[in-house]
Amino acid sequence: MVPRERALAYAEAIEGRRASRRARALRALLDGDGALPYAALSRIARGAPAVAGLNHRLPHFQHLFSGSSYAAGYYVYLWAEVLDADAYDAFVEAGDPFDAEVAQRVRRWIYASGNSVEPGAAYEAFRGRPASIEPMLRERGLN
Repeated sequence: MVPRERALAYAEAIEGRRASRRARALRALLDGDGALPYAALSRIARGAPAVAGLNHRLPHFQHLFSGSSYAAGYYVYLWAEVLDADAYDAFVEAGDPFDAEVAQRVRRWIYASGNSVEPGAAYEAFRGRPASIEPMLRERGLN
């Protein structure tokens, strides 16, 4: 055999062994009906070890879809994260997380304005532009 063919044959043999190990593992996990329990299937799909449990099953998220109020509340939390990350970026851009000028703008436009200015307009006055989602995405490693 030439080296390339030998390498391909070796790789095929290894993959065959992996497949048979997976099949044996699946058979060992089957319940009495011959069905694979959801938790075991999920764990295998993630490549997690046998000791890893399933913390969240789909019913755990049912409250997200049972009405519009929770989804709206969840969106508010997410939007607060956007504002938080973007506001912190003002300090980063100033070069100091305790920059007095930026802190004064936060105090004037965010804290002291109360309900006398529409919140979006107050934020834009503080930041000099609308809020950006980019800092939050960057914090989450999604940019």
